[in-house]
Amino acid sequence: MRSNRPLFPLAAASVTGCQAHQLLIASQRLPIEVFRDNRGWNEQQWNDAEHELQERGLIHDRALTSIGRRVHDEIESLTDSLAYGPLAKSLSESEVSGLIDALTATAVEIASSGVMAFPNPMGLPAIATS
Repeated sequence: MRSNRPLFPLAAASVTGCQAHQLLIASQRLPIEVFRDNRGWNEQQWNDAEHELQERGLIHDRALTSIGRRVHDEIESLTDSLAYGPLAKSLSESEVSGLIDALTATAVEIASSGVMAFPNPMGLPAIATS
């Protein structure tokens, strides 16, 4: 049976790729340059996307508004749900838990190594390494 959930959370929310990064930046108060420059958007593209988010009431002064927070959270939740679905169908609950534990340990190892900068153009948050 097909779900009524949209398969493309950003498209369903009418958010472009550039705008998605701006929502992430606004939600975590990250430096613009890390995302704009590393993702290849020029200043005009960036400013146009920012203006559109402001017009929709999603950001103000480069911070999420309450509407922006709701839209950002809905996109993240739907994205997580869509990613988790096939995993849950393929593995048992204990296997999913074991996989998450193994990946968490790997993420801590990578974060502890200092190889990856935080913030980074992928939008990955720093994790506690102790």
